[in-house]
Amino acid sequence: MDEREQLVDQCFKAFGVPDPGGRQCSLRVREVATEDDRRTGPGLRVKADGATGTFVAIAVLAFALAIVGCAGPQEKERAGGAGRKNAAQPAKGAKVSRKDAEIPPLPSDGNYDCADFETRTQAIAVLDRDPSDSHYLDGDGDGIPCEDLPAGESSFADAGSLSGPASGAPPPPSAEKALSMLEGLAAGPPGSMAGYSRDEFPHWASEAERYGWKEPDGSCDVRDTALIRDGEDVEIDGDCSITAGTWLDPYTGRTLIASSEVEIDHVVPLANAWRSGASSAAWSIADREAYANDPEVLLSADAGANREKGDKGPEAWKPPNHDYWCEYARRWIWIKSD
Repeated sequence: MDEREQLVDQCFKAFGVPDPGGRQCSLRVREVATEDDRRTGPGLRVKADGATGTFVAIAVLAFALAIVGCAGPQEKERAGGAGRKNAAQPAKGAKVSRKDAEIPPLPSDGNYDCADFETRTQAIAVLDRDPSDSHYLDGDGDGIPCEDLPAGESSFADAGSLSGPASGAPPPPSAEKALSMLEGLAAGPPGSMAGYSRDEFPHWASEAERYGWKEPDGSCDVRDTALIRDGEDVEIDGDCSITAGTWLDPYTGRTLIASSEVEIDHVVPLANAWRSGASSAAWSIADREAYANDPEVLLSADAGANREKGDKGPEAWKPPNHDYWCEYARRWIWIKSD
């Protein structure tokens, strides 16, 4: 198996989609490889606070199909900057019966039809598994397949299409824009971890405003400012220590009631950034510090989920909350492109 065939195979495994949807994954990888052949170097040169750096987008390829079809009405509302109050609503954890969740066997002709399902929930499960909708179950493109079927114990409306952070975090680009950004990213092998240390990325800067944060108090560092930005009804004392608040974790959909349960995650981890070009001479220590404290890069998340994620890319870890996969993909592409 040559290198490009391995990329295709990795894409299939990472996203978990069979043919015919998988063919699109194959074509996308081959397109990127062809584009990369025309470039003079293995990476894409991008600006980073006046300096240039190299980002490698191989980890994001597995999410290319995830973005297709994720720009429904609710998604477009968030892409345009949904209000804090609306974004703070917790995910509705609808329970699905065994019968509703069970997807019928694939017909002999290789295509599902709405007549093959007993409930809409079964059709939604197929669409979730293959967002490219290769079976054409969602005729009007509104994200709700087989609308004439009974909803089942978990309808699309109950499950919701999004469960983003309850925060004023900068919204990522729309699905359409993210796909356009993805076209501009070059694929390549990950770099070495030689010389890596978190100390190479000075973080939790005491002067949050310097990095674009709206600091509520002069004593707040970046970590505390992120907790304040991403929480609801957050209270602080004179030293900017968090004394109360709630946080909706986008990775699990859980509402966290203590700041000790929350960690501030670098969506594209520091070690991943190091492997993707931040280790190069083009990145100064000031560039890495700016990255580590960037409001676009940081999200408040469940401590357990954040530790499980570690420095993995989306080919190795995705949020347990599947409703957040689309926004997670858009954020990854946004950060890699930026």
